[in-house]
Amino acid sequence: EQGFQFSFTNTPGALCNVYGTTNLSIPLTNWDWLGEATEISPGQFQFSEALRTGKAARYFHVMSP
Repeated sequence: EQGFQFSFTNTPGALCNVYGTTNLSIPLTNWDWLGEATEISPGQFQFSEALRTGKAARYFHVMSP
């Protein structure tokens, strides 16, 4: 089973929360919290989501306090 995965860089040890929505017109405060990205090496982060068969495209946003 495949899904969607993306990687990004940030400060090593940072907390990176991932949010998602299917509707870009709603405020970010109404997006769904999907979880935390995993730090796979210092400063290199990755997030994976399981396959969402039959669902609308989802948009992602990463926030780091």
